[in-house]
Amino acid sequence: RAGRDERHEEQQDQQERTERDPAVEDLERGQRDQLRVEADAAVLDVQAVVAQLVARRGEVAAAHLREAIDSSLAANAMVGAPTTWVTDNHDTPRSVGRYAQETQLLGSYVPATSTDTDDFDEQRGQQRARAMALLLLALPGAVYIYNGQELGLPNVDDLPESALQDPVWEKSGRTNRGRDNCRIPMPWSAASPSFGFSASAETWLPMPEYWGRYAVASQDADAASMLALYREALHLRSEVPALGRGELTWLHA
Repeated sequence: RAGRDERHEEQQDQQERTERDPAVEDLERGQRDQLRVEADAAVLDVQAVVAQLVARRGEVAAAHLREAIDSSLAANAMVGAPTTWVTDNHDTPRSVGRYAQETQLLGSYVPATSTDTDDFDEQRGQQRARAMALLLLALPGAVYIYNGQELGLPNVDDLPESALQDPVWEKSGRTNRGRDNCRIPMPWSAASPSFGFSASAETWLPMPEYWGRYAVASQDADAASMLALYREALHLRSEVPALGRGELTWLHA
């Protein structure tokens, strides 16, 4: 009897698999594609842009960037889902710091580190971050802006070891500093020590003395600031239907 019961259960399982609602299968396939596309968007930024800049060939970087965008749009079109775009998050070094270097970044998730810091140029990083912001906010789909990205916040790579909070630090035997460098609280005012983020002088992670120059208050009245760029781009995106909700056509330049 036990054998008959097992065969009966197997037949039921088989019947359930063959009678699954196609809509459910489409939804699951869409979810898988969506996860892959979100990963593509991150890879688009870290690998296609930064890694290709190692060769100092802008046309190569542009080609890989275009390929990543096209493949993401195509994958989502197959399931009728909007594409999501992201370059920064709480697990990766901030894009300003990545774009500031010509050297390739290593590591797939934690951490992404540079093999060379001699060519670090923050001004270059800020300029490239501005260009990427305009590209992202012109693409069809949804754009995620990480906390402080609109201020052009860089990494804070010189945190004292005593301040590190990421569990990766301890789990690695204190050999991997983890992701705290991109998790510094956002500055609102130019007044230290907590720059308007907290009424307390101490925050979860310490804020560097120079953090005030990136503060909202410091950029608020500057028409050429990163914050002003994001505000204007977001305004245009909301006012112009073709931005965010249209179709993408590449123009050769």
